Amino acid sequence: MSSQSPQPIPWEVVWIRRLVLVLLVVLILFLLVALAAFVNAAFAHLECGGGAPAAAGG
Repeated sequence: MSSQSPQPIPWEVVWIRRLVLVLLVVLILFLLVALAAFVNAAFAHLECGGGAPAAAGG
């Protein structure tokens, strides 16, 4: 078979790749936020709520 010129990438593949990229970024951001909240809660629990401002929520 003769070598053909590379065909253009179908838009479905492009959108799927973009969707996967966006989902990965969102997942990483969600994990970072969850980790930060977990660490914050752990430190607040260790400090027994000594330095937590009342306006922080709750």
